[in-house]
Amino acid sequence: MKNVKTAIARTKTNMNDDVRKVFFTAVRDITKGTPVDTGRARNNWQGTAKDLPKNVLGKKFILFNNMPYINKLEYGGHSQQAPKGWVRKAILKMRKRLRAL
Repeated sequence: MKNVKTAIARTKTNMNDDVRKVFFTAVRDITKGTPVDTGRARNNWQGTAKDLPKNVLGKKFILFNNMPYINKLEYGGHSQQAPKGWVRKAILKMRKRLRAL
């Protein structure tokens, strides 16, 4: 029984670490994918996803950018660097990676 409990704990730890890596990768992709003119939009990403706790399983995380033109960058084709957006693509990649775990 001790071996079973150890295996369960190890599995939960490994899953937590894997999910945490996927979140960090998504935050990195969103931040680095932000089109840059002055750098204000890229530097304005905020929220709990920027500083994840060690235990992420079952938790909700928020990442936001309150620059007034961030929606135009994502949805409006106002950037030659990311004409079709980048946040939605990063979220889809994150979802695919989570499902593959």
